[in-house]
Amino acid sequence: MPVHYAPPKIANAFEYIDSRKPLIAARLAGDAGAPAALNDASGELLESLADHRLDFAIISIDLVGSTRLATSLDADAYARLIGLLLTELSEVAPLFHGHVLKYTGDGLIAYIPGPSPNTQSDLAIDCALTMHGLVYRALNPAFEAAGLPAVDVRLGIDAGEAAVLVLGSPETKRHADLIGEVVSLACKVQGQAAPGEVWLGGVAVRHLHVQWRERLEPVATPADWPYADEHDKPYELHRVVR
Repeated sequence: MPVHYAPPKIANAFEYIDSRKPLIAARLAGDAGAPAALNDASGELLESLADHRLDFAIISIDLVGSTRLATSLDADAYARLIGLLLTELSEVAPLFHGHVLKYTGDGLIAYIPGPSPNTQSDLAIDCALTMHGLVYRALNPAFEAAGLPAVDVRLGIDAGEAAVLVLGSPETKRHADLIGEVVSLACKVQGQAAPGEVWLGGVAVRHLHVQWRERLEPVATPADWPYADEHDKPYELHRVVR
């Protein structure tokens, strides 16, 4: 195989989503067994790459209306919903050679390192669409069956260079993180998406292979959009058309 060949670890996203439904129901009912031991594969990887600048694809996913949900549900129900949502989304990332960078309270940021910018972006959109399908095809029906509200999410993707740095103090908390505009841009792109949509920034779009670009359409940038490309033109945004 080519050096840059890194296919997803699942052959079919719909089959994967369907396979999660029994475990999601069990987890909601509290019958999923003992929790797994704590693990930080992302931290270990980033520590091994500390002080390097590398290309990454970034995925930002956000729960829409989390404040409204938190105030409309009792604390236990909200914790159960958020906990299951983030657990299931987290388990998608490794299937596309990705890792969770951090949790944002009502969402997460994931990243895909190597093996090439083109492969990173292909894997990122595939991963994001699988996350999207998991929410709307598996988690929401399970939430509603358990008497919980269905949720909406929005996702943003971008790609580019970031520095891997170890931050903090050993006296309190010290961890490896990604520092760079690409992380911020992925979050800003996600913030422009409507509920239920997947949006991409211009760099990620340019790296995609044709079969993925054909599923996108450009969207107008807002009048107050402050981000520009290398030609001082408004930084392009695209969304997935399903």
